[in-house]
Amino acid sequence: MKNSFILLFLMLLNGIASATITPILEQSKYRWRNNNGNEATATWKAAENTPITLTDANETLRLRTEYYSSFGSSSLGHFIAYSKDGGTTWRAVNESDTNDFKLTASTVVSHGDLTTNQLGTSSGGTYAAGRVISQDNPSMAMTVGAEGRMEMEWVIKPTLFVQNNTTYLFESRSVNATYMQAVLNTNFNCSMPVLTLPPSIERCGNGTVTLTGNLNTSGGAIIWRSAATGGTLLGIGNSVLSPMYTANSTVYAKGTKDGCTTGSQAVNIVIKSNPVVNLGNDLDTCTFAAQPMTLDAGPQPAGTSFIWEDNSTTAQRLVNQSGNYSVRITGPNGCQAEDTIKITMREKPEVDLDKNDNSLCIGHSKVLDAGPGGQNGGSYYWNTGDQSQLITVHNPGTYIVQVAASNNCINSDTIEIVAGGYAPEMEGVLAIAQGGSTFKFAAVDPEHVLSYNWDFGDGTGFSTDPAPAYTYNGNGIFNARLKVSSSCADTWDSIQVNIIGVGINDPDANSRLFNVYPNPNRDGQLHIEVIGNAHIENMVLVNLSGQELGHFEGNKGQSKYNISLPATLSNGFYHLLIKTDKGMVVKKINLLR
Repeated sequence: MKNSFILLFLMLLNGIASATITPILEQSKYRWRNNNGNEATATWKAAENTPITLTDANETLRLRTEYYSSFGSSSLGHFIAYSKDGGTTWRAVNESDTNDFKLTASTVVSHGDLTTNQLGTSSGGTYAAGRVISQDNPSMAMTVGAEGRMEMEWVIKPTLFVQNNTTYLFESRSVNATYMQAVLNTNFNCSMPVLTLPPSIERCGNGTVTLTGNLNTSGGAIIWRSAATGGTLLGIGNSVLSPMYTANSTVYAKGTKDGCTTGSQAVNIVIKSNPVVNLGNDLDTCTFAAQPMTLDAGPQPAGTSFIWEDNSTTAQRLVNQSGNYSVRITGPNGCQAEDTIKITMREKPEVDLDKNDNSLCIGHSKVLDAGPGGQNGGSYYWNTGDQSQLITVHNPGTYIVQVAASNNCINSDTIEIVAGGYAPEMEGVLAIAQGGSTFKFAAVDPEHVLSYNWDFGDGTGFSTDPAPAYTYNGNGIFNARLKVSSSCADTWDSIQVNIIGVGINDPDANSRLFNVYPNPNRDGQLHIEVIGNAHIENMVLVNLSGQELGHFEGNKGQSKYNISLPATLSNGFYHLLIKTDKGMVVKKINLLR
């Protein structure tokens, strides 16, 4: 372009030309148009490079601009910018409502549409399509080729913050040479709204307030800021929540409608002091009979009023039972404060060691129960060293427990345990074979026994004799039980009785089928050899009472077995019951140790 050649000529004259020349990008043309057609058909609001006057603060309009790059290609950014102070400061036009102008969607063009050559060819160079910009994203940053030109078109509209009777300049901030800035003047056809605000807004204590005002017309808005000029935008609307205030402050508001904006008006924010009331910390007290206590909401300044949860209105109050107690006070400035105290008047944990009497059957034990008061975070301390709710005692004596509940209330109790008789004792039960299926039963070393109760385990035999004889009616394994009783307790014991059928038990058959040796036996190692046509399934060693002492499994086809007799067996006679596929064989074993 002509301007570019002039600039190059001046640079050469001043001796600053160099081998590397920075490309120059300039906004070479502009033209305002209406938002009534696509990028090629929309009508123009004015001639090329001609300022316009905007009279409607709600109008959507479009700005067409041309860019020319000299001495190389140049980057062209996404956003156009505006200045309202003659070009000293610039703000990008984006989708933000807090600028004077914003990007806005259009029903006749779309963001990213390609532009055709609408501003002529007078700038020279090669034309490349630009873009229509109506939103922030996606970015439409472009590159203008060397000695090339490009047309961009922005869809914009005024916001609430647009200023009336103001000249706005529009230019891409990508340019590095100012040539043709688009000009827009505002002269809105509007009536100045009337803004009504309270002189002050008060609150008690630190916090936020609701900023409220009123306009005399619908469709307008109130703009709240922290300063009369500039400052921080606090919000837009007739009711806005403020930031946190910890001291008195001042906010400022303007009313705006259709481009007419009132002057800034101040509203004082007044932070009043809250009164302070403290009933004290929550209280637990351990007692069986609660004593009255005084709750005090004072001292407070003169003119303070009080109201408790029971509607009493004095500064002090007496209470004598557990509960939540609260008071609300109102200070002379109208600010209020509340406090609540929880008072728990707890009974001590209940402990009664004597509730199940204090007698002990000697030889047995007695459980002492200190109650549940020490559970759930509490504790128990006995003079025996135990630390549990229950202890088991075996001897008469004095027993003391201290119970601490979870609320730290403590109680204790003492019991004197006395002897109430002796528990029955016995060392076991004997079942002595008498021949056939008859056995003689007896308790071993019974003491303190007043009565006997036998159950021979076959469902039919019972006796109360100290040493009964009993004959079983069939084969089987029977669990004979004995209950002995004293004056204060019962004790049980039992013995197992095996009644085994004869099976293959004639001497000749035994000799033919099996050889058991050595017998008599001294080392506890017993050898069994199958010498007949039989298979051992298992072998059971029993004493003469039929009590099982050992069990040994057989293997089909195995002809020799070595078994170890239990080391606990004493000298005497035992039976080895050999179960075969032919029947049962009984071998008497003489153990000599």
